[in-house]
Amino acid sequence: MNIIVCDDNKVDLKILRKNIIDCLSETDIEVQIDTFQDASALTEDLLAKCDILFMDIYMPNTNGFELVKEKLDSIHGQVVFVTATPDFAVDAFSVNARHYLLKPVTPEAVREALTRCMEHMGPQSEASSVIEVKTSLGTTSIPVERIVYIEVFNKISTIYVRHSEFQTYTPLGSLYESLNPDNFMRPNRSFIINMDYIEDFQYDHIVLKGGNRINLSRQNRKQLREQYQNYLLNKEKDLSQ
Repeated sequence: MNIIVCDDNKVDLKILRKNIIDCLSETDIEVQIDTFQDASALTEDLLAKCDILFMDIYMPNTNGFELVKEKLDSIHGQVVFVTATPDFAVDAFSVNARHYLLKPVTPEAVREALTRCMEHMGPQSEASSVIEVKTSLGTTSIPVERIVYIEVFNKISTIYVRHSEFQTYTPLGSLYESLNPDNFMRPNRSFIINMDYIEDFQYDHIVLKGGNRINLSRQNRKQLREQYQNYLLNKEKDLSQ
């Protein structure tokens, strides 16, 4: 497992690294931990190979949250924010953060963060975190967390994931039934969206990260807003636990 810890404070960096090592010493997982005090050293290649990124938010000349948001497409692993204040707790889940650690970090908190991350990396979560669809290439397994949105046109459902897309004749309704409504919304007859990728929620439309604008069904606007509010509440509870 490859872990990156980025914190400008040398003492905090050392403590967090030791806590991670101590927690993983209880397992048989081989781990490589790279530490950085300067966020500018985090290249896209390093982020792409990272399984878990522990990112401090407040650093000189750098905001860790903004850096993750900017390089989100390069980050394929789990993100854990580390900071002295809970001010960014709500924003953290907008970039799919898995956990949020408050300083001073404790071994118990680090263990919980690692457990949450590994639950989404291990074989137990694999079956529940992919959907299988029939495409022109045969049956394809698609990681649910990578789905940004799904659009149907001329009876063809196109599943848009980060950096790729898949087409299937599976009806949109069937695809929606295979997804968790706590994370996925059907804003109108033609779309399914992953609420993790919502940038802005307006009265009659939503804007996804990347700029795609999708209209909300006139008949279901109230229910759709309630669904999104429940999603936000659940995410906030997860991060505060």
